[in-house]
Amino acid sequence: MRKGNYLFIGVILCLSIYVIPRALQVKCKKADLIIFSFDRPLQLYALLESVEQYFSNVGNTQVIYRYSNGEFQHGYDQHSGSYLAPYYLSFQADGLLKQGKKNEAIGVMDEMIQHMPVSSPLLPLFKTKRALIKLDSDDEAIQQEAVQELEVLAKDSDNQFQDLAQFYLGRYYWSNDQIVEAKQVWQQLVDEQRKQRLAPSPWAEEVKNVVETIIAT
Repeated sequence: MRKGNYLFIGVILCLSIYVIPRALQVKCKKADLIIFSFDRPLQLYALLESVEQYFSNVGNTQVIYRYSNGEFQHGYDQHSGSYLAPYYLSFQADGLLKQGKKNEAIGVMDEMIQHMPVSSPLLPLFKTKRALIKLDSDDEAIQQEAVQELEVLAKDSDNQFQDLAQFYLGRYYWSNDQIVEAKQVWQQLVDEQRKQRLAPSPWAEEVKNVVETIIAT
């Protein structure tokens, strides 16, 4: 399969598995569109033009991309003045993490989040990503910042990625022998998933057996 096809497959999968179910769940009239692109700047640009001209009932359009070398990076940079620009920084942060430059990666994520629209449905996702990077810091003060950020994200009922924040917050508590706190967060995650949902949380399934074991003991 050609690489270009993955761009369109990613869009279809994202719409069918995640965006449409959650849009229906909150009774939205429009569906948000998330596009994944790898080394295909021109195809991405053509797709965005097609979405604008031919798609209907589309809410926010977000792009997550990555590249394998500078040549493709240059292609994306040609459109860096658009609303897509903040998302490029996420992959810059990934590159810094691979080089072991955690503090620099946190700085890049700060810049990215600062430039993201407040209305973006992906904003809480990238805030969670930043918090997880901070948790891995050697600086205890930065770690505590991360815990506070996860606590806010885990309590935000408007956060579409609340289950993700709850999972990692509970895992932090668990790894630090704060069993009571871990149980509370994970129990909340499991309880909320008992309500009827069109898009069940994989994170709830991950901790369900652990919570039952804690209760049994």
